[in-house]
Amino acid sequence: MLRSVGSTPSIATTAPQHGIEVVDIAEHFVDQVSVAVADSALPETPFVVRELRLEWAAKRGLDIGVAATALFLLLPLMLVIAALVWAGDRKAPIFRHTRLGRDGRSFGCLKFRSMVADGEGVLAAHLAARAARPAAFWREAEAKLRKIREEKLREQKREERLEEIREAKLKAAREAKAKQAKAQQGA
Repeated sequence: MLRSVGSTPSIATTAPQHGIEVVDIAEHFVDQVSVAVADSALPETPFVVRELRLEWAAKRGLDIGVAATALFLLLPLMLVIAALVWAGDRKAPIFRHTRLGRDGRSFGCLKFRSMVADGEGVLAAHLAARAARPAAFWREAEAKLRKIREEKLREQKREERLEEIREAKLKAAREAKAKQAKAQQGA
């Protein structure tokens, strides 16, 4: 017969002649001690060894493995792209710059050059030579955007007014039906 003593099950037997219940204390004691040892020996947070989270380590390992595999597989394509960029103007096809990462830390980043070398200087010279033209273009573009925004706002207000009119008509129709129903009940 299986019986629950406290929180752990134990084996109990009943003596047929006297109706006395016999409990196996040794097995009950082993169960209690093994639970106490397991609770005290294992850390509360699973997968933590010396302040290192194994889930994080596994994820980081997977990230590095996938990145290394992708780099190996895409290396021929990257070499072709670098050769084409270099053939365009015989200047370095890759440039390095820093980016802002998590928690405000900066890190180095390598990228293929997709514009002319010294692009910022070329852009400044271009804008200085044609300063009036871009300024007029931006003023026109801003005016068009403002006009579009105003038209959308007017349309929204028009829709709101139409909705208010519809609601007022529905309310008046309901009130008229209610009056008519009262009049019919009263007659």
